[in-house]
Amino acid sequence: MISGLFINQVKGRCSIYESGVMIFNALKSDKYDIDYLEISIEDANRYNYSGYDFYLFNWHHSTLPIASSTIKSIDGLKIGIVLEVGLVEIKPFMPEDLFDAYMIIDPTKEKLGKYYPFPRPLEEVKDLLPILSDVPVLGTFGFMVPGKNFGEVLQQANHLKQDCIVRMNITSSDFTGYSHSMPFVKDYCNRLLRFRDKNVDLRITNDYMSKYDLIRWCSQNTLNVFPYYRELPGLGAATDQAIAAGRGIAITSCNTFRHMRDYISYYPEQDYMQLSTSTLPGIDRMRVDWRNDLFIDKFMVLLNENLGST
Repeated sequence: MISGLFINQVKGRCSIYESGVMIFNALKSDKYDIDYLEISIEDANRYNYSGYDFYLFNWHHSTLPIASSTIKSIDGLKIGIVLEVGLVEIKPFMPEDLFDAYMIIDPTKEKLGKYYPFPRPLEEVKDLLPILSDVPVLGTFGFMVPGKNFGEVLQQANHLKQDCIVRMNITSSDFTGYSHSMPFVKDYCNRLLRFRDKNVDLRITNDYMSKYDLIRWCSQNTLNVFPYYRELPGLGAATDQAIAAGRGIAITSCNTFRHMRDYISYYPEQDYMQLSTSTLPGIDRMRVDWRNDLFIDKFMVLLNENLGST
């Protein structure tokens, strides 16, 4: 049986790291053996990469910028994961010809040579929780970085003019380049509390949850809301857990959600209450189309087409 090594950055509050863990978990299969390694930037160029048929790198120009000379010296199939995919350009931050093959985590792309498009794999949680209340429960979460617009969820809740619950879980992050420490996050959250309508029960937490707990948290919401208006390479990672939870989702027309546009509508094309029900069939289809066995099938195609050429 062929064997491989998955190389991820060291653990941190980082969507690149978490996406790497999610991809590794999705790739576990009886069709091959795959081991997992977390490595620091300092050690990445000193490590002895040997003994495997293929090496899968969650390479990143900031969090795991392994030198091209190190990668090219490895004997075996070298695969790079590309998370920050451009709207037009496939890999804006990754050097050309760094890897033998590329996993492009963006199902809106077409297969092109050694570039293989993949969906974002979804984790499965069987013991989801019931929705928290009979009144609408709007939930939003994520790192405190520019463009997230968490306050818009509260604004729209105020406009409902009815009893509702707004749940926000906002945390600080690593590797973002922003100095948004927890005191900054908590100050921002305290300012939000001053703008709630009397009908809105605003509940703010700052917990860095596991994927399992976050999916269950999302399952307690009538609608999971992502009011992002930012243009950065890559697809929104936060929606993964909301899709896995199977509840309604409100996204914007921001290109970070382009992989979801064929499945669900968005705000303001529909309002929050419409989206809480209209998006459910599309979410169910995403959970089918992006399930792990199909993800593994795509990976096997990549392996079969490239292992004989290394």
